[in-house]
Amino acid sequence: MTLTKIILIVSSISLLGLATLAQSNDNASPSVVAAVTPIYPPIARSANATGDISLDVEINREGKVTSVDAKSGHPLLRRVSEDAARHWLFTPAPDGDKKRRAHLTFSFRILPEKTPYYDGTPVFFPPYKIEVRTIAPSLVGP
Repeated sequence: MTLTKIILIVSSISLLGLATLAQSNDNASPSVVAAVTPIYPPIARSANATGDISLDVEINREGKVTSVDAKSGHPLLRRVSEDAARHWLFTPAPDGDKKRRAHLTFSFRILPEKTPYYDGTPVFFPPYKIEVRTIAPSLVGP
């Protein structure tokens, strides 16, 4: 093997290793340590309010959420979503990094009345989406 081929192989392996390291230390998408689900507000459930709430959060170096900004979604669902997002916890930032950002989505869904109760539990879709579920109340007439 010539020296040029050896240098080319070593360089390729080094670049592959650096690319892998860069992906594993991606500061743009910190890992979730703890996620809090919003409670479906009774008034929103009564009004049949559903849909996605999009939130931008800022995360400090310790992994705590320092600010929350609701970008879209039903007004009856925004406040509980912002409150829940403030309680999320992410992995601490690597040395030198101060603030990071993440985009969270809470999807509020009202399930049919005859849905089993265990299907009404929230579902987490990594990296940053939670489906908040409630079961439609039964309408009992006289």
